[in-house]
Formats: sequence, structure tokens, C-alpha cells
Amino acid sequence: MNAVCKALLAECCRQFAFRLPALEMGVDHVHCFVSAMPRWALSTIVRLLKGYISRGAIENGS
Repeated sequence: MNAVCKALLAECCRQFAFRLPALEMGVDHVHCFVSAMPRWALSTIVRLLKGYISRGAIENGS
């Protein structure tokens, strides 16, 4: 599942022009550093990233 989540996060970052310089995943949590343009609110970035992971997990049956 970690590989799927990492791929989904990378895809989201590519789509929205975010940079993801660091990423660590635990069993039930994710720590990441994200670099984005100042126009992006932190809450919006978190919502986008969590949404990608959630939809990906549902589509992959996890």
C-alpha cells in the first residue's frame, strides 16, 4: 500500500505543480514536506493530498 500511496502523492503533486522533497510513511500516517506557490492554502493542499490517497485506496480495493 505504501508504494500506491507514494505514487498517488507524486501524481497529485505533478498535477498541481507542488514539490514533494521529503516523504515518510508509517502504518497509519504520512509525514511529508510540500512546497507550493503562496496562492495555495495549507488546508487546500492537505485536502487534495488526502483526497488522492483516499480515492486511490478505494479504487485499489484497500
